[in-house]
Amino acid sequence: MRKHIIYTVIILSGLPVGYFGMELVVGQTDRPKTALELFDNYCVPLIQGELVEAGPELLDLPHLRFETFWVEPRSKVAVIISTKTCTVSDRLQPMLESERMALSSAVNAMVTASFPMLRPDLNHGLDSWDEIQLWIQHPIDDERRWGIWLGRLGQTGEQSSTDLMLLLPQH
Repeated sequence: MRKHIIYTVIILSGLPVGYFGMELVVGQTDRPKTALELFDNYCVPLIQGELVEAGPELLDLPHLRFETFWVEPRSKVAVIISTKTCTVSDRLQPMLESERMALSSAVNAMVTASFPMLRPDLNHGLDSWDEIQLWIQHPIDDERRWGIWLGRLGQTGEQSSTDLMLLLPQH
């Protein structure tokens, strides 16, 4: 009888320890890297009009009828697709300042390398945002206008979310 109790305690205590300890073994998720991968895999194809189905790494969450809302559960980074935008966001769990800095640096490098046709828009008029970077092609009144936006509105600190958004052409 005593052996059964010992085995039961080992099994019952081992399950939660194993579950929560898995993160230590598997390693922490690189959230900025995940955000860029999600942007590349699910937003960038929309430039060519191609909608990619959610991969097995994403959970489909309840959403508004005109939006698709997927979440990568390990990083808690979301992909939100609407008719004119595709956004990768940390709104479910805002990134730490170090993660935000890494994301900003990586986005700048990605835009420079992959989207040389986009130019920084420094006259966006959104100076009250904690962070705002905008790269655009075509003038504001052109239906072909599209671009990439990296922004964070709200409080400074770890309570405001960061969005990396693809702004699709209006045609």
